[in-house]
Amino acid sequence: MLKSIIKYNFQQLYNMPEDKFHTIMNCVVWSIKHELNTFSDLGLDLLYDTLEHLTRSIEIMNIFYGRYYISLLRDMFEVLTDGFHKSGFKMQCKILSCMFRVLAGAYVSPTVMLADG
Repeated sequence: MLKSIIKYNFQQLYNMPEDKFHTIMNCVVWSIKHELNTFSDLGLDLLYDTLEHLTRSIEIMNIFYGRYYISLLRDMFEVLTDGFHKSGFKMQCKILSCMFRVLAGAYVSPTVMLADG
C-alpha cells in the first residue's frame, strides 16, 4: 500500500502532517535495515521512488533534504557496509548517487541540509 501511495499519490503523502510523514519515513528506514531481503529491497525501492518524486519541486526537495539528508546518508552507509544487505547493493548505490547528484547539481544548499540535520 505504501508503495502505491508513494508512486501514485506522492503529493498527498507530502501534504500530511510532519509527524505522520516522519513516521512513514521511519518505516521506510526500518525496512531498509531489515535483515530479510524482501523487506530491505522494498524499503530501498520506496526510498528511491520518494527521492525521484522530490525532483519535481525544488521547494519540497529543500524541506525534505533539510530534515532527512544527513540521517538518510548515515542509514545508507550503515546498510551498505554492514554485510547483511549485499543483495541491495545496486539499489543502495542508485540511492546514494541520487543523493549526491542533489548536492553536485546545487539543487539544495548544503546549509539547508545541515540546518535541521
